[in-house]
Amino acid sequence: MTSTQQIREAARRRRRRARLLVGVVAALAAVLVVSSLMSGSGGDGDAHGGPAPSSDGRSGSISPQGAVTLPGAAELLDERFPVRFPHTPQGAAAAMAAMLNASWTLDADHNLRAADIYAQPQIRERAREAAVPSARGMREHIGLPPDGPLPNEAYVRVTPIGVRWKVITPDQIRVAMMVNVTAAASAQATPQSQVVALGSDWVWDPSVRGGDWVWTLDDVSEFVPQIADPGTQRFTSLGWLPVAS
Repeated sequence: MTSTQQIREAARRRRRRARLLVGVVAALAAVLVVSSLMSGSGGDGDAHGGPAPSSDGRSGSISPQGAVTLPGAAELLDERFPVRFPHTPQGAAAAMAAMLNASWTLDADHNLRAADIYAQPQIRERAREAAVPSARGMREHIGLPPDGPLPNEAYVRVTPIGVRWKVITPDQIRVAMMVNVTAAASAQATPQSQVVALGSDWVWDPSVRGGDWVWTLDDVSEFVPQIADPGTQRFTSLGWLPVAS
């Protein structure tokens, strides 16, 4: 193979990996029925709606610059799943961020457990349908076998970079979130990244962990704004709020 052919083949593989990640995330969103990937209108929701945010870190807050600090969880279930978030819109958003991090991994068993923890009790079996395909798809995306042991340094990271919400009732919050999904087979491998936007309704269930947010299968794709770069006028005009790191 000539050097020109090698360059073309490398470029083809890079394009294929990029398309594969988009496909994996789109399939996850479709199975979870949370949104239409990278599309949707701005909707009429109020990103600042609901109870006035508290200034303490656990309840979450919105800075004078408009950045949202997602509150922390009160408990770490099984030593790896954050749960019991504040009964506020920011708490629902934090629960969504935790769910995405726990559900989009390279470990099918981990994903199955996440479905049981974060989904409404009545939809848990349907939520589990995405667990194995998502793990296998992410593995294939970064060049790993679909099953078997994972290299210690292989990872998937889901980082929230934008959020908006609408208060349906104090016990039902519609959340849209823009995240950066990054995956790699090792610390030395070139990470594969994709920014996606998706949404879900979250309901407060007093029967779950003494009161916690769980996600529903409601289709809220019309509430999810298009993707835009944080810090730009378009990002703000679409209704996104930046998420504080």
